[in-house]
Parts: sequence; C-alpha cells; structure tokens
Amino acid sequence: MARRKAKEATAAYLERVALWYLARYPGSVARVRQALDKRVARSVEELGTSPEAGAQAAEEVIAGLLRTGLLDDERFATQRVAALRARGLSKRMIESKLRQQGIAATVVVRAVEDAEVDELSAARTFARKRRLGPHRRRAPEDAEAARQLRDKELAKLARAGFSFGVARRVLDED
Repeated sequence: MARRKAKEATAAYLERVALWYLARYPGSVARVRQALDKRVARSVEELGTSPEAGAQAAEEVIAGLLRTGLLDDERFATQRVAALRARGLSKRMIESKLRQQGIAATVVVRAVEDAEVDELSAARTFARKRRLGPHRRRAPEDAEAARQLRDKELAKLARAGFSFGVARRVLDED
C-alpha cells in the first residue's frame, strides 16, 4: 500500500493534526509536539519546506492549544495517575510512566501527591489482578514449592515498584 503524500506543514494543517491527535489519544504537550515534529520533518524531507517555518508553526499551534485549555499537562497527569492507580501500579511506577510521557517532574510530583497514592492498597490491587499471594488459585504442594513461589511473587511485586515491606504484607494477608 502506497504511503500518502506529505502535506506542507502550515499552521492550519498542524492544528488539524494536533486536534485529530487529541481527539484520538489523551495527550501531553511533549506527545503533541512529537506528533507535530514528525509531520514537519516529513514535510521538510519530501517537499523541501523550511524546517524553521514548520517548527515555528508547531509552537504556535501548541501555544494556542495551551491557551484554549485543550492541552494541559496537569490535567493529563491527574487523569493518568487515576487510571494507573486503578490498574494497581505503585507510586514509583506511576511516576516513571508519567516522566516517560514527557511530563515535567514538578507536575508529576504534584499529581501523585494530590492523588494520595496508597502503596498498600495499590499492591493489593496488583496482587488481586495478577493472582498473587492470597489471590492465587491453588496453594503449592510442599513447603519448598511454597517458598519458591513466594520468592517469585515477591520479585513480581518488586519489579512493579513496591517495597519489600509492602510486598511481604500483601502476600502474608489471608
């Protein structure tokens, strides 16, 4: 299937791209900028347009979206924290995912603190969804198998960003 022909990176075109992106995905400033930069680069490569003009148009579009409130990193971070908490992710993992999406560190810290992420309840949710500890289907046959399974489950919780103490408490609950 042939690739579509690139379009000139004008402010009007980039605004349509940004609005389409925001209608389809929840977006941070960094993600929208990345989508616009991709279109500008393609326009420069295939049509020979000015990269400076495209970058300036992209910045104007982002500034306009920020002004109108369609793009707001704080609101995005708050919504993302709520969604990730519902999945049972740890505070550390939530912070990591938000930073990966280009959210400023101060906004990340504020969003996580405002959500009051409770590590123990998040770990319980994680254990329930992954069937760990008291939520596993069958208990192991012997003591050695039980110890090995417990070590594996502790490792899963640790990789998910939970401290050893929280992981141990969740696995020891009945």
